[in-house]
Amino acid sequence: MKTVSQKNRKILMAAFFSYLSLIILCIILISMKDLRDIKDIYIFNISTDIFGMIMGFVLFICTLIDVQKIGASNRSFLYLLNVIFLGLFTDACAWLVDAIPSLRILNLLDNTLYYLCNPFAAFFFWRYSAGFFRLDRKLAGFLDRIARIGLFVAVGTCIFNLFFGYYFTINPAGTYERRWLYPVSMIYSSFVLIAVVIILIQQRRFINRNHWVSLVLYIIAPIILSILTMTVYGLSIAYPMLMINLLLMYCLINVDQGRNKMVSDRDLAIATAIQAGFLPSEFPAFPDRTDFDIHASMQAAKEVGGDFYDFYLIDDRHLVITMADVSGKGVPASLFMAVSKTMLKDHMMLIQSPAKSMTDINERLCNNNPGDLFVTLWLGLLDCETGHLTYINAGHNPPILQRAGGETVYLEEQGDGQFMLAGMPYFEYEESELTLEPGDSIFLYTDGVTEAKNVDDEFFGEDRLIKLIDGLREYTPREIVETVNREISIFRGKAVQFDDITMLHLRYKEHFSERS
Repeated sequence: MKTVSQKNRKILMAAFFSYLSLIILCIILISMKDLRDIKDIYIFNISTDIFGMIMGFVLFICTLIDVQKIGASNRSFLYLLNVIFLGLFTDACAWLVDAIPSLRILNLLDNTLYYLCNPFAAFFFWRYSAGFFRLDRKLAGFLDRIARIGLFVAVGTCIFNLFFGYYFTINPAGTYERRWLYPVSMIYSSFVLIAVVIILIQQRRFINRNHWVSLVLYIIAPIILSILTMTVYGLSIAYPMLMINLLLMYCLINVDQGRNKMVSDRDLAIATAIQAGFLPSEFPAFPDRTDFDIHASMQAAKEVGGDFYDFYLIDDRHLVITMADVSGKGVPASLFMAVSKTMLKDHMMLIQSPAKSMTDINERLCNNNPGDLFVTLWLGLLDCETGHLTYINAGHNPPILQRAGGETVYLEEQGDGQFMLAGMPYFEYEESELTLEPGDSIFLYTDGVTEAKNVDDEFFGEDRLIKLIDGLREYTPREIVETVNREISIFRGKAVQFDDITMLHLRYKEHFSERS
């Protein structure tokens, strides 16, 4: 399970104390009043209210910390849950303070809050339900404006009732009494529920069955219950039933999302395996070659990543090495990575020219790039016989060049900088050159290495990386890659990995012609 975010942790603590305080307050009010003075039916109402409050308390916490979200209108669901919880609290209090003349004002305020919960519950139910409707944007906006205006009017009339008493009053004896305009208080809620039912019927083909059932039950169950309990004076369990329906709604939707998550996890696992197959992963890569040694690794921040490395022989004499980073994360970056890597290898195998290959691929990617993705890339072509390295740095991190017995430096590109791949059409790439001597090494990496952060928000950084590489002169390429990965993991500690961490180390050991 994912850890709770800092923001949700604060909300969780506030909710915990708020909900618990209201539950405790109800219990205190019960202890202050002689239960023998309360009718059995009222005791039943109070008990179901407190049970509903406890249920809502648990449900609210589960909703906040649950890995699976309850839908696009998660916030509206939480608001709806809170309103129903407040409705349960005010209902319980109403039975406790009723018929006590000294608590007449408290009874009036409590019942006013109870009446206010009704339109707010209807409004947030509409907002939550609208999250599942595939409505035209203009129609959805129009209906939402009507719902907001209706809420404003309903709230206003509830507040005016404090002074005019046309919905209900509290008589001098402290007893709650309904007035003849009481049914008017239900108009807004009824209008919203009817609107939701109509839209549900119209959009039933596009709404998941579990969502449809849970929304319908939320509407129908309290209505049926109210009709069945009309003959029982004083029975009031509408809000407990609404809380039960919210729990059912939560469970049904989570079952559905759990099923979807299983399918998604399976697809991501397949995508991860496919991506791993795109990258060379068997080492030693060229066991029959003694003129160079190479090792690489990639740790994706998500199940699939946008970084990639590659190395392959064009012929016995020429080796291509590549390090790249696609903008973005996840599946889109992974797909763009696969396309870029395949096109680049095909061009290099045929054309054997870094500049020509990069220029052609850049043009093709720019002409078909609806996601506006781009690739920073370092491409090198090594002549294993002479050590001559032709390379292009297209906006990528500068590699680290380590001379045998000499200095360890960042390899800056000769001349003007080269633009990232798929970033600008009609760009002509130019090559840079250097010569590797036996024992020289080159370390390629993506920005996930230098920009790895620890819990103090500190970067791993270029200075730390080059000092680390400089101290690993006697290590093999495999040991160097493994050591850098280990040091980054230690540095990061418990901090979350936000970017792919990819690296490649090549050591030029001897001229190809000198092989035994």
